[in-house]
Amino acid sequence: MRRLILTDPLLRAALRALRGAPEAALALSVGVCRLAPDREDLLARSFRQIPWPPPADLRPEEAVLLRWGSAALTGPEIQGRALWILDENPAGPPRLHGLDGLAVIGPGMPVWPDPPSPELSARWIRTRGALGEAAWRRLAAARYGIIGCGRTGSLLAEALAAAGARALILVDPDRLEPGNLGEMIALPETAIGRPKVEALAEALRERFPWVAPEPLAASAAARPALHALRTCDLLITTVDRDAARLAAGVLAALYLKPLLDVGAGVGLPGVQPRVGAEARLILPGDGCLLCGGGLAEPRLAGEALARAREVETPSAPRAGSLRSLNMAVVGLALRLWEELLTGELRESRWLRLVWIGGTPALQLMAPTPRPDCPLCARRGAGDAALPELPAWLPTLYRRIA
Repeated sequence: MRRLILTDPLLRAALRALRGAPEAALALSVGVCRLAPDREDLLARSFRQIPWPPPADLRPEEAVLLRWGSAALTGPEIQGRALWILDENPAGPPRLHGLDGLAVIGPGMPVWPDPPSPELSARWIRTRGALGEAAWRRLAAARYGIIGCGRTGSLLAEALAAAGARALILVDPDRLEPGNLGEMIALPETAIGRPKVEALAEALRERFPWVAPEPLAASAAARPALHALRTCDLLITTVDRDAARLAAGVLAALYLKPLLDVGAGVGLPGVQPRVGAEARLILPGDGCLLCGGGLAEPRLAGEALARAREVETPSAPRAGSLRSLNMAVVGLALRLWEELLTGELRESRWLRLVWIGGTPALQLMAPTPRPDCPLCARRGAGDAALPELPAWLPTLYRRIA
């Protein structure tokens, strides 16, 4: 089974190119994400215009051809490549040869074929009414990778499960300490000393029987976590450690994943603003984590990730944590994801919530993607880039730092 994944900006550019030359075709260069011996995702990276029938000098990575209009889905002229024939006014399923599915990363997060229908329980009738049936089905069917399962991460997992999500991969290397229990979802004191992910997974199963959490008590920088997280539809980071955040940013770029980066904190007295939180939804094709900033020490994070482990990196001093603040930013983060699924949100978004003089203020941040970003240059490279991670990571932080 082969599925083509491409970003909304790339698809729009391809459509413009085909409309400008309707008798030609496009050759898509793709990376590969092999999920099983008989299942792989083809990750569209770029395209070039070619004549039709295709020339004999197609590159090996040009595995998918796009053609406009009335071409037949037969014939040896496609040279073993997959073919997608686009129509101006499509009716019915996409016209595909050599492909079993499509996914577009962008507004609405459209997929074909439609995801399996979850149980239409009356439990979610209000959520379905608010989001629309199609958006809720995509929310419920998506596979989520949550990196960091403490205060904010546990609340996010709980909120997703309550909204109908089924598949959650929980990644965190830490064990529960007494100071974790006050702001996390309800966990018994007997859970102290257990891996956070195991205690959280157990609590989610008991409260939400439709959820199938997969706990992974490991660093997000470790290879088992990297391989598991590349199977997700949305990556979520709620971490203090830059190596884990960078790991998620690298995966999001290499495998064309949306990334939801969430954080909150209460600073020491005299620090302004003292209370604040951020939620960033970063779409591939619209910059990356490195473009937007947010890493306190890119060099240390890159070195730790290259060694497949996490290290503590300097961050702003904090006085503590507030469950009320964590709940507020979780709501903002989920609204960004919901707005993307409904199609209302059409680009990356970075929100900062601060309290100044006792009054909350929501700020819209506007980072500018870097045209020379070395991580964006590897967008869609997939499995081929992962084994070489230690070798090319230093080039990232040297050019970004």
